Amino acid sequence: MARFSEEMQRLRREADALRSDRRSALEGVARRTRDLRDATVKWMGEVGRERARQAKGDQARRKEFVAGVSREVSDALGAFAKDRLDTARKDRKGREDFVGGVRREVSRCAEETVRQQAEFRRQYREASSKEAAERRSFVSGVCGEVSGLVKDFGEARARGAREGRMERAGFLAGVKKEVKALQGEVRAFQKDFADDLERGSRAWTGGAEAVPRASRPAEAGQGAKEEPDPGAAEKEEKEEAERKARAEAEKKMKEKEAEKKKAEAERKAREEQERKAKEEAQRKAREEAERKAREEAAQKAKAEEGKKKK
Repeated sequence: MARFSEEMQRLRREADALRSDRRSALEGVARRTRDLRDATVKWMGEVGRERARQAKGDQARRKEFVAGVSREVSDALGAFAKDRLDTARKDRKGREDFVGGVRREVSRCAEETVRQQAEFRRQYREASSKEAAERRSFVSGVCGEVSGLVKDFGEARARGAREGRMERAGFLAGVKKEVKALQGEVRAFQKDFADDLERGSRAWTGGAEAVPRASRPAEAGQGAKEEPDPGAAEKEEKEEAERKARAEAEKKMKEKEAEKKKAEAERKAREEQERKAKEEAQRKAREEAERKAREEAAQKAKAEEGKKKK
């Protein structure tokens, strides 16, 4: 217990020493802070006084400088105004002479321009009448060529139409002929089939002795086979022939239709080519006429320029 008391006293002494050190440290910080504040206030006062003194000196120097600059500017403006008046008095006569010369030159140029315009109008009227006659002759020639092309195209078209009608008429006549032949064959086949049917019916009903024993219907149940009918084979052959004839006719019709479409396409292509050729010819003719007009105008201008130079 005594030891605990001693330890507590020692800790108390140490705590008191730490509080004393802390108090002295805080007092030192406060003292230094007061010293720094006083020094700062003193320094700021000195800086303010120095700044005011410098501002007074700078203001005086600026006033002196501005006054000097104002005097120099006033002197320069006065000298410039004096020189300007002197120059204006000296140059007035020169300007009057220059303006008079310019006026005389402008009047001469205006008169020359009026004369050139009148000459140009006269030459333009002459060239326009000549060019109009050339254009009329060129247009009439082009119209004649176009009329000839249209006439040739109409004749070719009519000739193609006649040939197409003739070809179609021949083709239809052939088809009709083949159809009639097929109809005759069909009628003959029908007649033969009717005759065979009639003979078979007579043989079945009244002429039993002419029919073989194995072919009678009463003996069919004994396992005997019937003989093949020659009329059925002939009928099949005729039907096959008819189918082939119809297929051949359809094939020919399709070929004729394809040829017709091909001819129509070729005709349209020729018409398009002729149209493009006609447009190209017209364009070239216009360009040639414009080129000739430009060349003539340039030649006339050169001739007029040569006359003026002379």
